[in-house]
Amino acid sequence: MLLQGTKEKLDMFLAAPNNAGIDIDIGIGVWVYMKSRRTETIQHINRILGQINTLKAYVEEGRSCHEVATLTTSIAKSFDSLRSRTLEGFILHEILQGKAPEKKKEELAKLLSLYKK
Repeated sequence: MLLQGTKEKLDMFLAAPNNAGIDIDIGIGVWVYMKSRRTETIQHINRILGQINTLKAYVEEGRSCHEVATLTTSIAKSFDSLRSRTLEGFILHEILQGKAPEKKKEELAKLLSLYKK
């Protein structure tokens, strides 16, 4: 099972009128979908960089340990989210590009279940 929300996004993508099941349309649609994910990932990285810059400023300003710890926790959660997004993207790429034979899909499912532990 893919990460939360991905199946719904993929189902919506595949059900869109421009993706009538014709191979070339799906290939183009996959490219557009993955490009959109790439853009969202870059935005996520930029948010993390902003958080890190803020963390540096907090330390330089001598902010309280509580404020620094709170921001550090937020950064860690952002990294976890990025890590999940990267794994999800890899799995989607393998499946959508048709690179994943049935055995590979099983291996990807095992990898994802290990990741979720």
